[in-house]
Amino acid sequence: TRRLIRSCQGSLRLILPAKGAEDGSHVNRVLAALGVRRLFEVYPDVTAALDEQASPLTA
Repeated sequence: TRRLIRSCQGSLRLILPAKGAEDGSHVNRVLAALGVRRLFEVYPDVTAALDEQASPLTA
């Protein structure tokens, strides 16, 4: 994990698969359990991830 954070210089954006951002989805539960959503910015789709004005999903 430290190597990944160092290599991306703290600006890694994760994009969820279709329906991955829905509450209770398997992807959402796994990312929350691993603590990924607290470590990285997670966006519901590519458009939101590329938009500098968009906010990441909450943990």
